[in-house]
Amino acid sequence: MIVRIPVEITGPALPDPGMNIWHARIGDLDPTFPDDVDEVSEWLHTFYGEIAGVYPSGTTISQSGEYVEIGTSTPQTIAEGAGWSVAATGGADPMPSANALMVSWRTSLATRRGRGRTFLGPLVRTLAEANGTPEESNRSLVQARVNTLVATSAAAQPGGKSLGIWSPADGVLRDLISGNVPNRFGVLRSRRD
Repeated sequence: MIVRIPVEITGPALPDPGMNIWHARIGDLDPTFPDDVDEVSEWLHTFYGEIAGVYPSGTTISQSGEYVEIGTSTPQTIAEGAGWSVAATGGADPMPSANALMVSWRTSLATRRGRGRTFLGPLVRTLAEANGTPEESNRSLVQARVNTLVATSAAAQPGGKSLGIWSPADGVLRDLISGNVPNRFGVLRSRRD
């Protein structure tokens, strides 16, 4: 079973809540389902908790415990999960909300259908170097946590759980094999622009 795990980002630097959408394989829907998907969600809880310092204070990153099954003609919404919340620990001065650290995800398929991106923001202003690039110690911290998240997912794959890139065109979730945080800011543009 493939599920969508929405993570909401709220805070004074954002006019509306932001979202990071994650996709995971968790096996079949059975009595242990909430526990299985909560375990995957807990990987994300740990990830965001460890990078809380890149977000400005007043920002909250949360997952409600509601998951949506995808890749089927009769998707279910499951609202039995535990949910979680992370309070940002960065300074009070945010960067412009359009600036984000971008994680470029890779799978074993070396085409666009095998890649994905996650935009992490809003960011605290101290994350910007004078030359306009991300401050290296924080960028390296996020990179290390991305590597840990990929390794955690890979270790759980034999048990039927993993994070991946969902391809609606192919109807398949491809497991993450790496993630890269480049030394530049990404800007998530609206598709309505």
